[in-house]
Amino acid sequence: MTTARRRATAALAFLSLTAACYEVPAGEQRTKEVVNDLVAREYGTASSRYRMFEAEILSPEAAPAWRRVIDHADATVREWAVDALSRIDMEDDLTLVQARLDDPVRGVRTAAVSGLIRMDRQAATAELARRLTLAAPEQVTLAAAGLVELGYTEGAALIVQRFTDPSLPESTRAALTQPLAALGGAVVIVPLVEAALDTEASVELRRLAAESAFAAEAPGMEDELRRLLGADDDYVRALAETMLGRVGQAG
Repeated sequence: MTTARRRATAALAFLSLTAACYEVPAGEQRTKEVVNDLVAREYGTASSRYRMFEAEILSPEAAPAWRRVIDHADATVREWAVDALSRIDMEDDLTLVQARLDDPVRGVRTAAVSGLIRMDRQAATAELARRLTLAAPEQVTLAAAGLVELGYTEGAALIVQRFTDPSLPESTRAALTQPLAALGGAVVIVPLVEAALDTEASVELRRLAAESAFAAEAPGMEDELRRLLGADDDYVRALAETMLGRVGQAG
C-alpha cells in the first residue's frame, strides 16, 4: 500500500470515528422531529410520532433538546416542552418548568401548573399559594385551578379568602366561582351564597356564584342554600327552586 493510500485510509477511519462520536442520541433526534412537526403545524404527525417513540422522547437523553425549545416562539412547542421536561423529571429542570407559569399563553401556563405538581407537590403548593395573592387576574385563577388539581387541603380556605377580598376585580371573583365549586365543602357555600345575594354585585357574578353554590358538594348546607329562594334575581330564584325541589313539590 502506497503512502498516499495509507494516508487516505487513515483519514477515512478518523472521519468515521468522529461521526460515531458525534452521533445524535435517538431521544434527541426524535424530539427534534416532533418539534419540527409542531412548527410546521403537522399536529397529527407530531402526536403519532410522540406515541410511537414515547420512550425515547421522554428519556433523559432527550432533555437537552426540550430545554433548547422551552422558550420557543411557537406556544405549542413551549407547551410540549414543559410537559415533556416535567415527565422526564430531572431535578435541574424544575426551575425551567416553574418559569413558564409566567408564559403569555394560557395553555403553556396550565401545562406548567400540571408539570410543577407532577415534579414536586410541595414546591407547587407553596408557589400556587403565593400566586393566589398576586394582582394579575390570570395568575389568581391559574393558582386557584392548580390548588384544585393538587387537592390541597387548605386550598378552599385560601381561595375563599381571596374570593371575599373586596379589592379583587369582579371578573376575577367570577372566575374563582368554578374552582370553589370544584373544591366543595361547607367552607365554600357561605361566601358563594353571600355573593349570589349581594345586590351590589354584577349579574354575572351573582348568577355564577349561585350555580357554583349548588354545584359544590356540601351535605347539610340546605338551609344556607334556601336563602337563595329570596334572591331578587329571577334566574337565581328559579335555579334555587329547581335545585331545592320547590317546583316538584308545587306540582
